[in-house]
Amino acid sequence: ILVYVETSQAYAGVSRIAQNDGYSTYMARDRKSLTFTKGLLTASRGLGGDLFALETASTLAALKSRPRGPVQTIRIHHYMTEENHDLAVTYMCQLTEKGLQSLTRFSKSLRLRGYDETCVNADDPAITYQNSYWIAPQTGIIWYSRQWISPASGYLVFDVMIPEPS
Repeated sequence: ILVYVETSQAYAGVSRIAQNDGYSTYMARDRKSLTFTKGLLTASRGLGGDLFALETASTLAALKSRPRGPVQTIRIHHYMTEENHDLAVTYMCQLTEKGLQSLTRFSKSLRLRGYDETCVNADDPAITYQNSYWIAPQTGIIWYSRQWISPASGYLVFDVMIPEPS
């Protein structure tokens, strides 16, 4: 996966180093790591403002159903505080379909269905973010996405070069 870190405007390639119970962990040469389930980011390490864990079941279910109209989702971000306590932050989200789009990625022409997921912090509506996903309709593979980690880390853009087997 080619990763673009928007806050630092840096690119990094990551390779899968582990797979466990539906979660795949990828690592860059500088030992920073990202964990995914079915293409959705669920954890980060070494980026600063890291995501300890992310509950994505609601988003996964919505994307799997390939909705044509808006769908409500819930995302719960878990961060570690300075005192090593779990800080759970709940976001209420709406997933909307953007239609089919043709994208060329690494010399591959792909016809992908786009989705935007707009999320609002349940406790502080001033904190919002929007994830975007481009998915192969036939396979459900997320080939391209822009996903938010935290206020400190911001967004990462993921460009899949070699998809994982389903």
